[in-house]
Formats: sequence, C-alpha cells, structure tokens
Amino acid sequence: FAEARTVVLLGEDPQRTSGDGRDAWITAVHEAGHAVTAALLGIPFVQATVQGVGSTAGFVEHLGTQGFATEDSLSRMLEMTLGGRAAESILAEPSDGVQSDFEHATELAARMIQLGLVDGTIFAVPEEGRKEFMLRHREKIEGILSNRMTAARTLLTRHRIALEAVAEALRTQKVLFEADIRAIIAEREGGADGK
Repeated sequence: FAEARTVVLLGEDPQRTSGDGRDAWITAVHEAGHAVTAALLGIPFVQATVQGVGSTAGFVEHLGTQGFATEDSLSRMLEMTLGGRAAESILAEPSDGVQSDFEHATELAARMIQLGLVDGTIFAVPEEGRKEFMLRHREKIEGILSNRMTAARTLLTRHRIALEAVAEALRTQKVLFEADIRAIIAEREGGADGK
C-alpha cells in the first residue's frame, strides 16, 4: 500500500534501494532525522521512506502547519526541515543530499521575517523582489537557520537511541508510518513522548 501511495503522490515508481551500504545508511539517518524531529515536536506526518523517486533518495510526507502560521509553528517546521542534516551530523556524516531541505528552510526563515514574526516588522515582497529581500536580510535568515539547526541537533542528540532505532528500521523496512515511528520512540525511551 505504501509503495502504491508513493507512486500516486509522486507519479513514479520508487527506486529499489539496497538496504546496505554507506549511502543507504546516510539516507535512512537523514529521513529518520526529519521523522523523529516531527514526531517529537508534534508535527503531523504520514510516512517516512527511503524509497527514492526521481532525484530524491527518500522523503517524509508531512502535513505542514495546521491553522495560522506562528513563530512557534514555523520554528518547529524549520527544525523538522533541518532535522535530516542534524541527524547526519550525529549518526553518519553530512552529505550533499540536503539542497532542497536548505532551500525550503531558507524560504521558511525569510517568511518568518516577512510576516514580522522575528522583530515585528512586516514586509510586503513582490515575487520579483524576492532575491533582493533575501540578500538584504541574509544575516537574519542565517541567524534563524543557525538557531533552528542547533535546536534540531540538541533535540536529536537527546533522543539519539530512538533516532538510531528509527534509522535502522527505515533502512530495513523502507517505509514507516507516523504510528510506527512513535512506537519505536516510545519503546526506546520507555513510553516517553519525547519532550
């Protein structure tokens, strides 16, 4: 069912990835980082998979923020987005498979600034002025990203045993649903929900 759902969502058959090897482990660690961060921060998601599609080695299908975007909800989304790289730095080694994560995180940080969620100043930025906006607020964006990366790394370091267990399960099972991941976290942490 999960494989068919992936085909419907992305329009392609999942790649058959091997469950062993360095790249498979890094992919599992990366996706586990996103999924464990989402679970611990209360961000609803559907599944995490290491069955790549197209140029993607794996993904976590999350449901995004529910309701109005707030500083807290966007900060949690940033942590989840950066959780893949944070996990790599804890259990593997940083890889080049984070470009889309970094692009998305940069957009979220810029949105926080634009909405006045950082310092109270609200900016209306037409699409054609986006690049200039990003350059003008580069230091703020970098500060937000650095802060959220530190928070993601701290969270995952505190829950390293659960992170490693989810990564191993992803490597062997290829697809895990939110309930599976929450069960692994609870089992590894004695029933704690993580916070």
